[in-house]
Amino acid sequence: EGYKKQGIAEAEAVTKANDVIKKLAPEEREILNSHIKTLSSDLEKVTKESELDALTGAKTRQYGKNKGLMEIIETKDPRGRIKKTFKLADRETRLKNGYDDVATFDLDGFKTRINDAFGHNVGDDVLIDYFAILDKHLGKYGDVMRVGGDEGLFIKFAKSKKEDILRATEAARKELREVVFADGKLTDVNFTAGYGKDFIPADQQLLKAKKAGRGVTFEGGKQYGLQPDRPSGLAPGGEGADTGALEKGGTVTETGTAKPEAPKPAEPAKLEPEKKPGEELLSFPQTVKEKGEGKVAPATKLTYKPQTHAETEKKATEIIKQRGPEGSVKWLHEEQKPSAEHTAVAMKMSAYFQ
Repeated sequence: EGYKKQGIAEAEAVTKANDVIKKLAPEEREILNSHIKTLSSDLEKVTKESELDALTGAKTRQYGKNKGLMEIIETKDPRGRIKKTFKLADRETRLKNGYDDVATFDLDGFKTRINDAFGHNVGDDVLIDYFAILDKHLGKYGDVMRVGGDEGLFIKFAKSKKEDILRATEAARKELREVVFADGKLTDVNFTAGYGKDFIPADQQLLKAKKAGRGVTFEGGKQYGLQPDRPSGLAPGGEGADTGALEKGGTVTETGTAKPEAPKPAEPAKLEPEKKPGEELLSFPQTVKEKGEGKVAPATKLTYKPQTHAETEKKATEIIKQRGPEGSVKWLHEEQKPSAEHTAVAMKMSAYFQ
């Protein structure tokens, strides 16, 4: 009823406007038409500018709204400041507009590893390349939008295939990791992604990917592709997860370790690591344990050195202090065999990146 009344009111307004225009002299009509054209041109320009992010050139929430893919909601906080959020259109509406599935993206360590370590100018450079690369690989399959600082949202064309999206995401990841920033001081920038049939399922997959170690894509509770070759402990749940279970259709628990989705999963085999008297037991990513306690699965068995916990901690602190975050990452990459120092540095670096 409300829409009907609004339609009638608009029709009456148009009729009145036409009556006024008919009464105008030819010169007045020409002036009016000129003004209308100018206003239309300005409106079109403003609309296009609002649809593209000023920094990255990526599509914005306004673009999504204009395409009928989302609505922008304005609320006020207790101080009276306006806060804008968005709500994605439901799947049925998206399908009517030629879209369906959704993917969400976050840069890994954007605040701590990039902005805090190198400054916001470098952070801006990373954002520009990040969104340009995502659009380069995914743009032909749907729309990539910047909906937050480093938060990317992809909405798939209904005609595109999920497998193409997942492959394109990994191609974008590979290209981004090869870009060099900050005069060669920042490399191997990565992102985490989640894919689903709607926004909430996609965001849940993104959370699972973060818990599984970041730098990967999750879809349907499973990791797509291979775990990236990064230093141990750069993100929670990275080295301790049972990735074999993930590849078999498993899920990730709240603690970041994966488990098979079997009715009664068998207890994973454990063994007592080989060690000599006086050597410490390190079970990464857990904290250092006293001698004789704990067990390590074969996949995480480490090479032990006869050093005390204090000596190992001292060595790790020296490495990080001397080399800095990036130098420590490089040192971790160059280490061929995991050692007590290697594990201690990785644990400290994990705290740095969280």
